[in-house]
Amino acid sequence: MLHSFNIERSIEDFLLYLEGLRYAPNTIKSYRFDLEGFFTFAIPHNKSMEFEFKRLEQLLLLYINSLRVYNNKSEYEISTLNRKRACFRKYIKFLNKWEYISSDFSHKIESMKNKKNPNKDILNHEEVAKVQYYLDSIQTSPWLTPKKQEKYIRNRFIFYTLLYSGLRVSELTNLRWKHFNITEGIIIVDEGKGNKNRTIPIHEELVQEYDTYKSSLLSMYGKEHPILTGYLFPRNEKHPDISLTTKTIRLIIRTIVKESSIVDKHISPHNLRHTFASYSVLNNISIPVLSSILGHSKKSITMDIYAHVIDDKQKENELKKLSFRSG
Repeated sequence: MLHSFNIERSIEDFLLYLEGLRYAPNTIKSYRFDLEGFFTFAIPHNKSMEFEFKRLEQLLLLYINSLRVYNNKSEYEISTLNRKRACFRKYIKFLNKWEYISSDFSHKIESMKNKKNPNKDILNHEEVAKVQYYLDSIQTSPWLTPKKQEKYIRNRFIFYTLLYSGLRVSELTNLRWKHFNITEGIIIVDEGKGNKNRTIPIHEELVQEYDTYKSSLLSMYGKEHPILTGYLFPRNEKHPDISLTTKTIRLIIRTIVKESSIVDKHISPHNLRHTFASYSVLNNISIPVLSSILGHSKKSITMDIYAHVIDDKQKENELKKLSFRSG
């Protein structure tokens, strides 16, 4: 075992290790971002690429505790912080397994508990109706230029795709036209090299939105334009093979919700995923099916996240069996 090791090399070795285990490209990309954040923090403190075990432990725990959640305008959501912590736990276990360090201290990095009301994170029926009203009124506005109307139609389609599919925002940005298979009625989610793609049924509400979106692009650019062959949501007509960023998608959703006069909830693409899943449970979609649609690696993950919805639905169903009538 080494008395010290090169941290930059260890990070690259760890990411290669994850590739060998066939982790999804987006997961590896996120882990690289997390580890490079620690690397940037640690080097000035250590003044060398070579790290000893105790120094690594001290700096890593210090860095993790420096990542904080601020009240309403948080630097990170708790789910993001927990993903970062999961990354560092895996990294430490890797270092210990391959004898970069002398012992595993990953148990010192605990997940944070989210004390927020889970129902706060989803849109209720009234709020969905508000958004629908806003989107309908904007799309039919006589004051919009053709270019702005095309943009609003796109944003509307983005909102409904997230709401009716439960896609992760990174999965949405990776969609190409070929992945939205109207003929077979499925959305194909590319899980990355070596992994089996998953499919999500296209909700009937999305078919009309898709047709409207495609028609607006055909009207604007013509059927031969490459904007209809690359990404489903490209950056612009000049760069059809560069997708919108996840940051742009988040801004689009935030703007739609705000303009719909919903001001007491912070709704992100991930909250729309929660909304989709919660209403799926309430409409009696089975956990195995929902887990498959959401792309969870285990059914237990779906159970853990939506236990509160399942419990409430089960209580409601059981209470319906209660009767004080005779006969």
